[in-house]
Amino acid sequence: MAVAPVGAATISVGSHILAPDTPAQQVEISVSGGNLVSAVNLAAQVGDGGPELANYGLPAGTDGPAIAAVDLTTGTIFGTKPATQFPMGAAIPQFAYYGLMLTEPGESVAAQGLLVTLTIDTSGFSTGTWDLLLGDVLPELGTYNTDFAPTTATIFNGSITMAALGDANCDGQVNDVDASILGAHWRQTSGADWFDGDFSGDGQVTDADAAILAAHWGTGSEGQSTPTPEPAAVVLLAGGLLFALLLRLRVARP
Repeated sequence: MAVAPVGAATISVGSHILAPDTPAQQVEISVSGGNLVSAVNLAAQVGDGGPELANYGLPAGTDGPAIAAVDLTTGTIFGTKPATQFPMGAAIPQFAYYGLMLTEPGESVAAQGLLVTLTIDTSGFSTGTWDLLLGDVLPELGTYNTDFAPTTATIFNGSITMAALGDANCDGQVNDVDASILGAHWRQTSGADWFDGDFSGDGQVTDADAAILAAHWGTGSEGQSTPTPEPAAVVLLAGGLLFALLLRLRVARP
């Protein structure tokens, strides 16, 4: 659901899968609409803002991944024009507030394409899902919404999910369910994502992804009655699933 008035642009934050306990992961967020803009006020928040809110007289939030950096210029809609980016908010790990202005008077760009790259640090976190907000940020302070100074935007907030490598369905385990998902999308050459078994992030489902699944087989399965296979058995399992899939496809051909 949109959290800001309908305006000249639409920002869809999206749902992003991040590796656990890993710094410097990039999340790209785009804007659409095409209207001409010359500046942006970007507010971003992970989860409810985190425990550091207590340092500013606000109720402490829940700890979560940090926003380590904000880049409004590299490869973005503003990247082809001289521009100045500057911080506008307090230094809270799960909150970022930045502005950007084109420096040449009268210049503008179309609000269509990459808006910002957020660098997210998941160090210390192994699993979980957190809101990723560009609208309805810090309502305790009166609510911040990303806008194009002063043009408003329609914002669809999103999320970040920590998943173990190989965990295609994000249930906290790497097992035969994930191998089945990878098998169903085996040799997909474009448009694949994490939920299809593309663990390497190249848009394809290949041997590299099968190797990642095999290397992390059994993650999150501690305490279950089902024994965890050895890596060699994982390869055989994945291979069997893929062979069965290919056989069905061959039989289905005229």
